[in-house]
Amino acid sequence: MTGSCEIYVRALIVIIKSGDTALLNEVLSGRVPVMAAATQIRGLAKLLKMFAVINAETKAAFGAQVGIDNLFDTAIAPNLGLVPSFDSTRAVE
Repeated sequence: MTGSCEIYVRALIVIIKSGDTALLNEVLSGRVPVMAAATQIRGLAKLLKMFAVINAETKAAFGAQVGIDNLFDTAIAPNLGLVPSFDSTRAVE
């Protein structure tokens, strides 16, 4: 990493500390840009921090705002190895 600037080094530290070895490997192979990966990790960290401190009512309101189908299709199904049968972000209610 010759010529790396401090911002890139800090971004790599964020990626390394996240423990996401798959993402780190993608970055090191050049398939994912360093800054994009660091932004993704930081966004996830913020989301997890907020989710940990909000109450059940706020979580329910979040689900209602985002849409239950969208939340399932984008956050839960991928972790179960499921592929949504349709794009709920484009569904008409």
